[in-house]
Amino acid sequence: MLIVLTFIAALLGVLIPQVGDKSPSYFEEWKLKSPKVFYIVNLLQFNRVYTSVWFLFLVFIIMLSLGYSLYSQIRRNLKRKDFAPPAAVDWDSIDAKTVIEQESLIRFMRRRRYFLKNRSDNVLVFSKNSINRWGA
Repeated sequence: MLIVLTFIAALLGVLIPQVGDKSPSYFEEWKLKSPKVFYIVNLLQFNRVYTSVWFLFLVFIIMLSLGYSLYSQIRRNLKRKDFAPPAAVDWDSIDAKTVIEQESLIRFMRRRRYFLKNRSDNVLVFSKNSINRWGA
């Protein structure tokens, strides 16, 4: 809804002549030709959309919405622990060289901020900044 209101406000700013774009004589002529329309446009500040009180209030509401969205996403993601514990591995079937290679790979990936998500049958699954953890 906030995006739609901002789009409408921007559209008004494009369609209605703005004080900063036209000369004062243009607005005096407009006032003489159609005083009722000019009165309504001036009262609602449609001739200075981007500096009007209602537009600045709309921007403030958007800022609050964005701030709350960031706060709630960060708080939720810091509490969340969705990494699965490593699966049980039959260590007798895996030779020592494979274990050493896996452990060095895990250390290497951790240094690059990847997390071991799943471990089973010589397959390691890593994850980094999972897209489902963060909102669009």
